[in-house]
Amino acid sequence: MGGLIAHSMEIGAGLDPKAPQAPAELTITPEETGLHQATISVKAPSMTVVDTPIEGDVTIKIARDGKEVGTVTAAPGAVVTYTDDTVPVLGDYTWTVSSCCGEAGGLSVFASAFVG
Repeated sequence: MGGLIAHSMEIGAGLDPKAPQAPAELTITPEETGLHQATISVKAPSMTVVDTPIEGDVTIKIARDGKEVGTVTAAPGAVVTYTDDTVPVLGDYTWTVSSCCGEAGGLSVFASAFVG
């Protein structure tokens, strides 16, 4: 006889249908002379999570190791860059980039790089 065993599970509210898909083409480029900074490049989503075109601008939120470091506004599908010049010391860091349209928060992507 079969059954379901769950050791850890969390069920929450679904995404708003107006929420944007995840940003794409995320790249992290450390400053090449060793300064404690990196340039983040990302393509803003152009479609919502239910595959309808985004109307209006997309807000791109950038966090490093869980702490928000910047926000950029972009047209749907536009490639934007942001320079994180607040990296405290040399080391490995992970940037998480998420998108939202108004109050509708979307999906996120992440990438890591060594800075310093």
